[in-house]
Amino acid sequence: MSIPGELIAFLTGFPVLLAHLAIGLAVFVAAAAAYALTSRARDVEQVRLGNAASAALFAATLLSLALPIARALASSSSLLDVALWSLAAGLVQLALFGLCDLLLAGLTARIRDEKDLSASVLLGGARLAAAILLCAAISV
Repeated sequence: MSIPGELIAFLTGFPVLLAHLAIGLAVFVAAAAAYALTSRARDVEQVRLGNAASAALFAATLLSLALPIARALASSSSLLDVALWSLAAGLVQLALFGLCDLLLAGLTARIRDEKDLSASVLLGGARLAAAILLCAAISV
């Protein structure tokens, strides 16, 4: 009895999938933690206080971190390649958050202090747009 090729491919590929996922998740968690610890908006604290605008911004921020890391995972092959490109994607996206905050100055304070949902949507959208552009740059 021979083992079907699909089963062999699965048994060979599944551990690789888990390793790539572990690296991507580790980079994502590290980047999200770095953001949460350094954010002037103190999103996590604000979410705990019931600030819906901060919750919306933090959700957009998490998606904005995940997108480029996911793109790096999709375009990498070896474990080292996955680690390097995921780390680069996370770091560049964090820098882009700073650029968005600089260009849209004052929004984080409005989100934190006034619970301004419109400011949250605008800043979250800018972060998502930056993430999408970074995804395209990674795929080149």
